Amino acid sequence: MKVLLVVHGFPPELLGGTELVVATDAAALVRAGCEVVVVTGTLARGEGGVAHSVRTEESGVRVHTLARGDLHFDHWQKSRSGKISVAFDEILAEERPDVVHVHHWTRLSRDLVLVAARRRIPAVVTLHDHFTTCLVTFRVPTDGSAACEVPLAADPCLSCAERLPPETPWVSQSEAHMLLSERTRGLSRELELAQRVLVPSQAHGESLERAWAAHGLELDPFVSRPSCELDVVERARPKPPVDGRPLVLGAWGQVSVLKGIDVLLAAAARLNPGRVRVELAGREQEHGWLAEQRARFPNLSVEWHGAYERDQLFEHPVTGAHVMVSATRAQESHGLVLDEARLCGMPAVLPAAGAFIERALEGGCLLYESQSVESLAACLDELSRSPAELSRLEREVWSARVVRPHERAAELLEHYEAVRIEGAPSSVSKGAWYEERMAGFAEEAWDQKCSSSKAPE
Repeated sequence: MKVLLVVHGFPPELLGGTELVVATDAAALVRAGCEVVVVTGTLARGEGGVAHSVRTEESGVRVHTLARGDLHFDHWQKSRSGKISVAFDEILAEERPDVVHVHHWTRLSRDLVLVAARRRIPAVVTLHDHFTTCLVTFRVPTDGSAACEVPLAADPCLSCAERLPPETPWVSQSEAHMLLSERTRGLSRELELAQRVLVPSQAHGESLERAWAAHGLELDPFVSRPSCELDVVERARPKPPVDGRPLVLGAWGQVSVLKGIDVLLAAAARLNPGRVRVELAGREQEHGWLAEQRARFPNLSVEWHGAYERDQLFEHPVTGAHVMVSATRAQESHGLVLDEARLCGMPAVLPAAGAFIERALEGGCLLYESQSVESLAACLDELSRSPAELSRLEREVWSARVVRPHERAAELLEHYEAVRIEGAPSSVSKGAWYEERMAGFAEEAWDQKCSSSKAPE
């Protein structure tokens, strides 16, 4: 079987959760006997429209990278790109896959399933986040308030999204309403045309079902947990903190507000000096932000190791901590970091939100009230005072399930074979000849207005 995977970014350029899931799936599917092609977006801007490059990975995966040439292509108003649609159609004509699996649309175009359907190629979609029902993707409002459960609508979503750059003063309120409606209709059509919709957890699926029900779309997703390809490494676990030794907290991934590193530091600082130590690893999203946070808590012991190589994670000081702590503000759909922690025998302290609630039931985890500094501090205080509780959690870790790549590949192949037999929807007609051209004109007009505006880029 020939499978074409679509994602907004791919290693080595981008190493977020979704990108790593797709890279792991691609390699596992090759090992399972599939021919695998990846179409990915990129942060780099193309020249003269769309820049198209192709490379072949050591695993045998062929990767097509499409670089958009327009401005701010991550902006919600730029979710449709006529030029990308044409480029994607050309790749489908060249590669002729049996199945297309769309993992994300951002940096590409919101009509990828439609383009595939017009070529009579069936599609599977995985919804890794809230991109389809949130203009800022993660349902974390731009004003820093608690996670949002409001259905996507002009009020309050437009005012929330406009806090992110660039400002678009040339887009009137009526035009913004129209663009939002077009985006929602386009993504609804993608989900309707997909032969399978997958989600990483039951909690994430239920959240998306509620969000789409407000728009009259009945979503019935399959739960398909991502896999983690890292091997279990035998490593001596640190002894529980006794005799005045500190409880060591490990946190890795993106160092940012979204991932709640400020909440973690504030909670750790609630304990008396010397009771805890924090080990951080990962790229800082905004240069200088972490230094500002550390300055707020001068008595807290914090070691930031900067970026790390994922294949060396189990040898890293951050995984030598007593416990992994997540303070993410996002409603995590799965939490790959929890799988990584489990594979090196680390208990976890997690916010009671999103997929973490159901995953904590598997063992080795403590939950606290999401985004609550007081609740997290109380949880850390309990662990620092109870070596027996920490030891109990460590014993539970090894019973918690981590999906392995071969298991995931076998499950995906079942879905792919089913949709290949079903075939693509037969009712989809070819688009009008001028559609992509008109989309291109709109894209160019937006960029011209943006370039001449005093709004910051």
